[in-house]
Amino acid sequence: YILPVGLLFSACGNEQKTASNPPTNIIDSSQTPVNEYTDFQFHKYIANIPSPLEMINDLSKASLPFNKTLLNNPENESNYLTSTKKALNYGAYGVDLAYLATNKEFRVISKYFTTCRNLSINLDAVESFDKVVGSRLENNWENKDTLTRIMDQTFEATDQYLRTNERELAAIEILTGGWVESQYITFNLLKEVERNNENEFLFTRLYEQKFHLNSITDLLKQYETDADIKPILEKMTALNSDFKKISSATEITKEKIKELA
Repeated sequence: YILPVGLLFSACGNEQKTASNPPTNIIDSSQTPVNEYTDFQFHKYIANIPSPLEMINDLSKASLPFNKTLLNNPENESNYLTSTKKALNYGAYGVDLAYLATNKEFRVISKYFTTCRNLSINLDAVESFDKVVGSRLENNWENKDTLTRIMDQTFEATDQYLRTNERELAAIEILTGGWVESQYITFNLLKEVERNNENEFLFTRLYEQKFHLNSITDLLKQYETDADIKPILEKMTALNSDFKKISSATEITKEKIKELA
């Protein structure tokens, strides 16, 4: 269960929200075949990385207010020209879908599904996407549980397709995009919130992310010579260095949250 839902869910920071300066060189790095060592590393790490959806569900338990401005606008889709950016944002939009569903924001959720499907076309995985979704959404746009179940199954099929076709780089990119988006939403929601008994568990969750970020960074290092992966790895490595300075959950202060956000 962990791997499929993890792959449901980027450009980092401001790049994700503005999608400015699209690259002129279109490189299909997601077609890079996997080697045996990378395959071993992938399965070793992925078993210990929880789904980004788990973090989104935790937000709803803490009764944090919904903030639509933190989501990646579906209109940005046309700006993602490389396969890497398509995969990263496929992961990001998947997290946005989960965030919308858990907050029952059904008015706009269909736009995000359409965007995910469009990206699955570009990733050559639309057959898997459509096989699960079919016509099941027609009367279920306002059913949170059904939406979540369809999302899980859809991206499980996508993940299976990518792994079957030796495209683990694309799978890693999707996971990376989802992780970044889930943390982007969480940190920005918490940076103005006072710590209390109701949300205390979220601060522990944030501390635990240092271990998952380290694993994702190690996975990306397997492709550090890839021109598209290199700048992403640099950002993730810098963030990883900041997380490593945190030695306990008690150090997740409001100041530290603002810094990491």
